[in-house]
Amino acid sequence: MIFLYLGHKGRGTAAWFGLTMVGFLIRTFWGLRERAWFWLTIAIVVSYHIPLIFMIPWPDQPISRFAMLPIATLDLAVGYGMIRIVEYVVERRTLPDTAESEALTAQDNKFRSTVKDCEF
Repeated sequence: MIFLYLGHKGRGTAAWFGLTMVGFLIRTFWGLRERAWFWLTIAIVVSYHIPLIFMIPWPDQPISRFAMLPIATLDLAVGYGMIRIVEYVVERRTLPDTAESEALTAQDNKFRSTVKDCEF
């Protein structure tokens, strides 16, 4: 809206689409809101929008929504991919040590036998 006030209608449209895509990403991954890495990734996504809005020479007339659709889709795909990659790297589990593995196997077997006893 500030860009529209200053007369940069194309830049304002690009900023609006960028903000919308970030909002859509946040809404899509809302289940991850309690993880710090999620908000750090969203901050990185927002930070790469700033140079795109200021460095690309957007036209001074309003840009059609249909003309912005491919750019917005690409923007959404990049943000989605970034969040999924960070989620994969941060959330993946490493293989436990041998002693831990044996303890986990014993706990798993005990749980399975308890569940088996509860079956009807």
